Amino acid sequence: AQSSNLVASARAAAAPSLVADSLAFQASVLRQLDRIDDAISVYTNNYVASVPEDRRRLALMNVIELQLAQGRTAEAGQLLQGLLTQRRDDLSSDIVVLTSGELQMRLHFDGSGVMPTNLPLAAATNRLEAAMTLFDQVGTNSPLYGKALLNKGWCLWLEKRVGESVPVLRAAVDALPFSEDLAVARFKLADAHFAQADYTNALSGYRALTNEFAGIPRVRASLFDQALHQIVRVYIRLGAVEDA
Repeated sequence: AQSSNLVASARAAAAPSLVADSLAFQASVLRQLDRIDDAISVYTNNYVASVPEDRRRLALMNVIELQLAQGRTAEAGQLLQGLLTQRRDDLSSDIVVLTSGELQMRLHFDGSGVMPTNLPLAAATNRLEAAMTLFDQVGTNSPLYGKALLNKGWCLWLEKRVGESVPVLRAAVDALPFSEDLAVARFKLADAHFAQADYTNALSGYRALTNEFAGIPRVRASLFDQALHQIVRVYIRLGAVEDA
């Protein structure tokens, strides 16, 4: 309710930048409430010509991200393609590069769409390679660097290159701030250790997840059952039946 008042006050002030920032804040509130369709609807209010260009672009990227999270890959792909067609210089933007890579990951799972021709994908022969090529372009000083590493680690895991995924996922753990992404990185790094029969480090990773992220409901709901299941498997492999 207060975010709605914020938008109304910004409009009364006739300040386009304030209106755009207020709408973005309102959309972020709706997003945290898992009202995703409502959040997308609010973000689209920032598409209009009166909104500063940087805010329009950010709104578009947020909508693409939300559509990818909902599995609406075709819609997200069309929006991203339109953005890149209009502004090729956005290829140097870390958020566009990261989102482009995530789109390739989604397309790997659903098999839809065609390989794009306007992205710097080098000699990529499949979508996971295309995604990793994009993630490698996110700079080490970027706030998105940790997320790019996590995504690359996922790609290596999906290609069954587990040994290569370990140092990448470890780097992601070191680079990410305390967040749901960090929880996922810890979980996948522990999975990679487990797959390599490195049970000591696997157990340490799963325990770190359950100990450090107990206060985040979404992490508890999405990862804790899996982590506890894996801890039982580790103990069984170690012959620690009572602990299991």
